[in-house]
Amino acid sequence: VFDALEYIGSKMEMDRLNIVDGRIDLTSKDNTQLQLQNATLSIESHSLLNSRKIAAIEQSVNELHFSNGIIKTNDLTVQLRDVHYTGTSGNLLAGKIQLLNRQKTISAVAESISLNEMQVNDSTGNIAINGIQWKQADVKIIAQEGNQDKNSFASSIDLKNINGGNTTINITVGERSVTSFLKTISLNELQKQPGKKLQFEKLFAEGKKL
Repeated sequence: VFDALEYIGSKMEMDRLNIVDGRIDLTSKDNTQLQLQNATLSIESHSLLNSRKIAAIEQSVNELHFSNGIIKTNDLTVQLRDVHYTGTSGNLLAGKIQLLNRQKTISAVAESISLNEMQVNDSTGNIAINGIQWKQADVKIIAQEGNQDKNSFASSIDLKNINGGNTTINITVGERSVTSFLKTISLNELQKQPGKKLQFEKLFAEGKKL
């Protein structure tokens, strides 16, 4: 796709490209995939045609709307619905986001979500998100006993400034299962590095065990 963009850039000059109700499919050499349906977007054409990474394509987008989208890395599949992305601010609003890891041990569904900034490194699959808010969420975690889950992620996840409401969390370890409902939850940072356990910074939660 990047060779095609370079060829187009050598043949024509454009300041801005608008796409209305289109389908977008991008795959990096490291198999990070981006698929968007019913997409309407405005792009700075010069930046787009000089792109060499999916992240650079993201930076060339002025505004983007789409009804359904999928981001796939080696570790995660993220499905997005009813999304409005503003390139100048990096803010993303979504009606619904679903997340599932490769081992199917972590799944999350959130509704009415706002992300101030999201970056997906198409070389490593690393995901970094800053400023996350949601009104409702359902999280399910199947934890391995002992240290069996250390190699469950080959990429890193770094989430900062997290605030959520009406969140149900179900954690299963072996035959034991615990479910909690959190009216509010906030964290300064959540990190998952390859080969390491999940790390939290300044976690606050208010709710009850079900």
